[in-house]
Amino acid sequence: MKVLHILPGLEEGGVERHVLWLTGELVSRGHNICVASSGGRLVSALPAQVEHWTLPVEAKNPFSALSSAFRIASRVQKEGWAILHAHSRVPAWIALVASTLAKCPYMVTAHGIFGNRHRIVYLPYRRAARVLCVSRAVQEEMACCFSENTAVVRNGLPPADKYWAETGGTEKKFLFIGRLTPLKGLQDIIEILPLLQGSWRLDVVGDGPLFSAFSARSEELKLTDRLFSTVFGMIRTNGLPDVRACSFPPTARECLSPSPGLSRWEFPSWPPIFL
Repeated sequence: MKVLHILPGLEEGGVERHVLWLTGELVSRGHNICVASSGGRLVSALPAQVEHWTLPVEAKNPFSALSSAFRIASRVQKEGWAILHAHSRVPAWIALVASTLAKCPYMVTAHGIFGNRHRIVYLPYRRAARVLCVSRAVQEEMACCFSENTAVVRNGLPPADKYWAETGGTEKKFLFIGRLTPLKGLQDIIEILPLLQGSWRLDVVGDGPLFSAFSARSEELKLTDRLFSTVFGMIRTNGLPDVRACSFPPTARECLSPSPGLSRWEFPSWPPIFL
């Protein structure tokens, strides 16, 4: 099957990683895959068999979105792509228009819980052949914006060779995994942890636009001596953040999930703390 994925960019983040792993698995099963995005450093991490098509699909500009939709529709018709798969709200609108023009189905993956609940914003989700929600929390919280076309499909991850285990001791070991943006709430963790009594450390696995700001703030608060060596130093493989290359998560005692909207079923195998 020929599948064209559309997402805003391939810089770094959960959506981007999701698409990387998903397209890799689809290619391994013999499908023909193309990814349309505005580009980014993760383009080089796409499987060699996956084509990347650079388009301005991240811009919240109706003229740019229409242009991208027409270009996608034209290619779909010429090359016989079977389905469009959008991974964000602007790409969903582009997929809706392109699907209508090319007369091919499209689907959308809902990767998170959005604050903006205006139903008009999610019209493409309600008209999609299917909306895949990455968790039951997303499906239930966004039910007012979606229709009856949703299904929960959890993100598939590469096999793990490390597993969590209680190590004992008195040191509090915290782990944060996520993209470094305001939505993830790490800025609150940085301010709260210095109030804790006793020995503790925080390991951060992730990357994002607030990397420099968080690093500077940790130095201002004089936290670097109490945190794991380079608390904001990412674990990298081939220059890219990679949680699988991390040596410390199996010994962490608490997984911090300060993002708004998370619930207990998001991390069923960890003892999380929700702030």
